[in-house]
Amino acid sequence: MGIVDLELDTTDRCRHAPDWVYLLDDPATYVGKSLGARVIQFISVVMVLPVILILSLQGILKPDAVGTLIGALVGYLLSGIASYDSRKPDAG
Repeated sequence: MGIVDLELDTTDRCRHAPDWVYLLDDPATYVGKSLGARVIQFISVVMVLPVILILSLQGILKPDAVGTLIGALVGYLLSGIASYDSRKPDAG
């Protein structure tokens, strides 16, 4: 049996994959499921704050730059509090 003689499966599904894998291909699975603004803010802070702290502990960033960056980060976090509405809009 050579490379040319391989039997190809004509179906779109792999024989070894579980059924839930194919739900990922269905766009209807993702309707109404997206990242909110608060989740994106949280992820960005979780990624940026350790970088600032590590660079400051290594001496790469000067203390005045660290204060500026942390102040900007806090300002970014607190900027949307007044306009934040946790209630979901009515469907009716």
